Amino acid sequence: MKKAAVIIALAFLSSCYYDKENDLYPDEVSDCDTLSVTYVKDVKPVITAHCIKCHSNSSASTLGGGIKLESYSDVKEHTLNGSLYGSVSADPEFYVMPRDYRIPSCTVLKIKVWASNGTPEN
Repeated sequence: MKKAAVIIALAFLSSCYYDKENDLYPDEVSDCDTLSVTYVKDVKPVITAHCIKCHSNSSASTLGGGIKLESYSDVKEHTLNGSLYGSVSADPEFYVMPRDYRIPSCTVLKIKVWASNGTPEN
């Protein structure tokens, strides 16, 4: 009986291994095309899909902490002050948004590039 317990314990221990996070969840940024980032094609769809539910003009005061992201000028304002990128990139100095989903790193990079390009309305 004791011998069987030792064999089972050895089997469990020998099957343990440690994966690196980057191996399990490869970063897609290396394949990310940031040459032609636009507000309409790259930024607005993210806002529409993941932000507008709480940050529309009608829901911002109750669900979105007063932050409106419904118009281009709203998005631009929160991009220029760093809060949009800070939130979607999970910067610890900002509220991480959206709360129930992590925006893919390529999309986050595109938002950063759009901001670096001066937030053009294109």
